[in-house]
Amino acid sequence: MAPRHHPTTQRRGSRLATNALAAVAALLLVLGAAACGSPSGRAAASAPILLQQAAAALADVSAVHLSGTVVSKTAAGTDTVSVDATSAGASGTAEGTLDLLGPGLGFSGAAEYLTNGGTTYVDAGSVFWKSLFGTQTARAAQIEGKLLPKVVGRWVSLPAASTDNMYKDALGLSEPKVFVADTITSAKGTLSNAGDQSLGGASGVQINSSTGVKILVATNGAVLPLAVTDSSTKSTGSFQMSLRISYPTGVTVAAPAQSVSLSAVEASLQQK
Repeated sequence: MAPRHHPTTQRRGSRLATNALAAVAALLLVLGAAACGSPSGRAAASAPILLQQAAAALADVSAVHLSGTVVSKTAAGTDTVSVDATSAGASGTAEGTLDLLGPGLGFSGAAEYLTNGGTTYVDAGSVFWKSLFGTQTARAAQIEGKLLPKVVGRWVSLPAASTDNMYKDALGLSEPKVFVADTITSAKGTLSNAGDQSLGGASGVQINSSTGVKILVATNGAVLPLAVTDSSTKSTGSFQMSLRISYPTGVTVAAPAQSVSLSAVEASLQQK
């Protein structure tokens, strides 16, 4: 007797083959999307959610490097702050170079600085130290002449008041991680996702604010901010910011091996 055919089994096998092919096709689509550089769909994600994720990712890293320039123009003049600095570890631990110039800043000139254990140390030239004296009265000129040889080209620890003033005059840029975190959380206006873009020499997903702020976040991996710019013009002046952000490893910030206290130097000069 001729063997029986099993059409039901054949149809079931055909369906299994079709399902397997569909699964492979779906997998290829996923891999193709990953190859295009947007596996998490960040180029089309909600801008506010991306910023929330960026804030969380930033909180998890130890070291944050910041470089760039901020320029503020008002009727009084132009203030410029250039920064190349790194936060490492807990808040209040950072090092780098600040270059301040403008009538609205309490300090002027370039200064290498280091903040550790609540104390800020600076190693700066005469331009920086001369800016502390303001109007050149006879007495100020006299003290300046005695002070400069004791502080120029040396690490000098600043009193708490001067540390606070330096942080404010540098627009908070001396604390890179804190500055970037504040920029993310304080982004105002209507937020929109501009998709894959280049900003400040980096590539990623760009978030735009209707106030003029642009924040670039990484396309892959942790949603870390890579660059931030701001361009706004008001009747009182303009504000331009262009900063690049990176995340170095193995960075430690320690107090200088040798330093002199500014308060002690000033006290000794007052006694003479």
